Amino acid sequence: MFNIVINNAPLVLKSRMMLYAEDSKVIGPASTLEDTSQLRKDPELLSMWVKSWLLTFNVSKCRVLHFEQKNINTTCSLKGQSLSPVLEECDLGVIVENHLKFRNHVKKVAASASSSLGLIKRTISSCSPKILNLLYKGLVQSRLETCMVHASPLFKKDIQRRDTKMVSGMHELPSPTRVCKLKLPTLV
Repeated sequence: MFNIVINNAPLVLKSRMMLYAEDSKVIGPASTLEDTSQLRKDPELLSMWVKSWLLTFNVSKCRVLHFEQKNINTTCSLKGQSLSPVLEECDLGVIVENHLKFRNHVKKVAASASSSLGLIKRTISSCSPKILNLLYKGLVQSRLETCMVHASPLFKKDIQRRDTKMVSGMHELPSPTRVCKLKLPTLV
């Protein structure tokens, strides 16, 4: 029943609305005064829609994220409460920044992969290439590939370089040779 009700919400708005489970995003241009006027009306229209369906919004979880330099950073309100503007927001596990560079997301995922790499290094003193390959693919590479399509290859290569040095007898070899010998995919 909830999906039927929530799928009706975008019909109320003039701007575009995206839905995912219980999350919703109202999206629209904000480069002219007319655009911003419409974007300011949409939360109130949504508020009336919510009231008519006897639902509630948690206003404290609502945020405004302005994209682009030409954007007129207007204030929006919902139920009479001003929505706080933010420079970044975590959406479905991805940290989205107002300038769409994803730097903080890349740093977070790289730190997580480095942490996993450190765990492997601390718990396993020496291991065969086969075991390291399995550990690397399961604990490190999986984190680097999750939500990291636009990530800097330098983060990925640095972690892979440090990981392959852990294999006994390969410390002195160049990184590309170690990756090839261990049959690891190159992270670019």
